[in-house]
Amino acid sequence: MRHLRAVLGAWALIGLVACGGNGAIDGAAAPDSPPAPSTGAASVHALAGAWTDSRGDGQLFVAADGQAYGLLSDSGTNRLLRGTLTAQHGLVSPSGFDAVDMGVPDSRQRWSLTGSYQPQSQLLLASDSGAPVVSAVYDARSAHGADLAALAGTYEVTLYGNGRPTITYLATLGDSGGIDLAGWQDGQEQCRLRGALTAASPAVNILNARLLASGAGCQFPDGTGIQGLAQYDADHALLVLFGMSGSGDGALVLYANRIRA
Repeated sequence: MRHLRAVLGAWALIGLVACGGNGAIDGAAAPDSPPAPSTGAASVHALAGAWTDSRGDGQLFVAADGQAYGLLSDSGTNRLLRGTLTAQHGLVSPSGFDAVDMGVPDSRQRWSLTGSYQPQSQLLLASDSGAPVVSAVYDARSAHGADLAALAGTYEVTLYGNGRPTITYLATLGDSGGIDLAGWQDGQEQCRLRGALTAASPAVNILNARLLASGAGCQFPDGTGIQGLAQYDADHALLVLFGMSGSGDGALVLYANRIRA
């Protein structure tokens, strides 16, 4: 995976996102969350893993159940998308996605995407108008499970919220996936984000993410719940997370550089 921070200057393609169920974090009230995707067999989804834009630095994360989160750049507009992919026999059935303009608060739209794929090779998605949206290649480094204990440590985090100021955080990730982020601005703590990362499947290097915001200085209202997907890039000691609130009013892109174990 190339270093993705350049995405914010010129995000090229890719993103998708999915719905999760309601649930509390560390005893907190259950945050708002998108409806849970329908479940089927326990087998790993045909598109599970990480996909990289073949024409740029964008990325798409797909969990074992078909949930997907990622980034899309189109005509200078950077969007975070979430949805649930339905794929079978090389075809992606029409699937609905929430699309949030990362430059504008409260900008959720509904999109429909369909397309084709070659397992662990290539993914092509287009809008219902036929316009190409995603052209991605599979990242073979995602074809194994994530070891949470190996990711434990301290991280420097840059977090981008849709239409909101950028805040730098210091994060601690525990052996079992518990995560605590403290956000600072002008020398003052502005926000805390607490939650957990959990392995989405032993077969893919994708993590489920759940965060809860607290503090008047957060990019999102106090008590906002964020769900998403993440991946750790061992080559660059970089954790990348794409997430969205249940209502779609809040969306975030998080880059966390591991500074010590």
